[in-house]
Amino acid sequence: MEEHKKHAEHHKHKAHEHRHTGSKNTNPNMKFWVMAIALALLILISGVQAVELVGLKNKLNNDLETLSVSSKKSTVSTGQSSGGLSNNLNNLPTMVGGC
Repeated sequence: MEEHKKHAEHHKHKAHEHRHTGSKNTNPNMKFWVMAIALALLILISGVQAVELVGLKNKLNNDLETLSVSSKKSTVSTGQSSGGLSNNLNNLPTMVGGC
């Protein structure tokens, strides 16, 4: 039993042994600031992307509205004379693509 106590005393941690492994020059405050700056940059980048995405969405909506209005104005008339359709079919090329 006495031997066990000596062995346990030998393995007790002392205050100076509780240092973290790594560089001795590492300052916990410095790590905090580096992480804070990295987080701020990520938030800033995501904000810029959100603004760009909203602008892109608005432009797409405007383009779709413009396309919708222009397609309503220019409707295709299929009520031509019966000879009009056959003339169009006669003007088609005999071979489209391929050899």
